[in-house]
Amino acid sequence: TAWAFGTLGVRNSELMAAFAARLLQERALSRFDAQHIAMVVCAFASLGIQNRDLMAAVAARLSQEGALADFPPQALANTVWAFASLGMHDRDLMIAVAARLLEEGALREFGPQGTANTVW
Repeated sequence: TAWAFGTLGVRNSELMAAFAARLLQERALSRFDAQHIAMVVCAFASLGIQNRDLMAAVAARLSQEGALADFPPQALANTVWAFASLGMHDRDLMIAVAARLLEEGALREFGPQGTANTVW
C-alpha cells in the first residue's frame, strides 16, 4: 500500500505516519524481506515524507551483522537512494553498505550499474 501511494504520488502525511507507526508497533520490519523494506522506504522518499522513527528502525535492522547479505543489488540501491533522497544519514547503515560492497564477489554480483546506483 505504501508503495502504491508513493508510485501514484498520493501524499497523505497522516496516513503515512499511521502506516509507519503500525509497522513499528507490530515490529513488522523484522518480518520484511529486502524487497519489502526497499519498497516501504522508497514510498516515503518518493513522497518526500521523513519519518525519522521508521527510518531509524530500518537503519538499525539493516546495520546488524549479515542483514544485507540477502539484499539483491536493486533493493540495496533503492534503500540507500531513499535514505539519501530524504537527507537521512545513518553512519552505521553506510558502514554496513560499504562492507557489503567490499565482500568477495559483490562487485561482480552488483555489476557496474548496481554498484554505481548504490554508491550514488
